[in-house]
Amino acid sequence: MPVPGRTAEQTYLLDGSDMVSMVFNNSPRVQNANGSAARDTLTIEARITLSFGGAPVEIKSQDVWTLKRRGKTLVIFQKVDSPRGPRESTLVYNRQ
Repeated sequence: MPVPGRTAEQTYLLDGSDMVSMVFNNSPRVQNANGSAARDTLTIEARITLSFGGAPVEIKSQDVWTLKRRGKTLVIFQKVDSPRGPRESTLVYNRQ
């Protein structure tokens, strides 16, 4: 979990293999990443299993990072499914 004033770094293997790390009070997070054949899209999927009152709660997420306009625009589509319901957002960054 990020702490104000600190930087978190994550390394991904782009072959789709699962990587496990511990977050939020030693809850397991399983992530995998795949790059597209065109080398313009990175898809990262994650599952976190938390425990609330002894009951397991799973949160799933998917981030799709796509370079467009010959690398001048980065579009990040994020989807999260949690007990609070689904959430989707799209972030667009344009190179100046």
